[in-house]
Amino acid sequence: MNKMLPVVTFPSRPASSAAANPLITVPMDDSSCGETMRVPMTAAQVMALLASARAYKKGKLIPALALALFGGLRLCEIRRLTCKEIDFDTGKVLVGDTATANDKKARLVRLPPDAREWLRLHGGNPLMDETWMLDYRRFQDSTGLYVPSGGLRQTCVAYMLHKNGDSATTMYWTGIPTARLHRLFTTPIEAREVFVFWNLTPSSLTSADQAPELVLQSCS
Repeated sequence: MNKMLPVVTFPSRPASSAAANPLITVPMDDSSCGETMRVPMTAAQVMALLASARAYKKGKLIPALALALFGGLRLCEIRRLTCKEIDFDTGKVLVGDTATANDKKARLVRLPPDAREWLRLHGGNPLMDETWMLDYRRFQDSTGLYVPSGGLRQTCVAYMLHKNGDSATTMYWTGIPTARLHRLFTTPIEAREVFVFWNLTPSSLTSADQAPELVLQSCS
């Protein structure tokens, strides 16, 4: 049986806020944990994160959040992208292997409709500027929604595996070898949860002060 990843601790968060903010206790990977199972955010937690981010600094965080959560891009990859490199009709974007600084290794990512809708809505913002990480930490402190930045991409990978139904497509999209996908991203996710996640668009969310809801027509 896979062991759940221990909760990532954040020294700056108030000790009393855990009960009120479920995102604080989302177990995610960090660099010190090694080869441990990645546990994704729930669709409800992603809703809460995006709804709050829309209200923060006119949605400055949204483009990078959308690319990481729904495109599976690393933050270092997003930092080098511009909107001009994204084909909004097809969702195609060529992503270089910036994690190893080897541009000869690149992968073609097809951004799903929800990611493109978020980008269109907040297209006036840079995808990710030099102060994004600082703003993300301040956003976490002000909202109590503590999610490690690496957990954004990991959440996408987990839902992508369930959506695609095969690791080969997910490997090509994310650049993660299939053996590692099977070893680390094994958390079961219900079909309804997968459907909700891949239909999280700006129009599906209410204000940050209300519980976001989706009208589900089908989960098949």
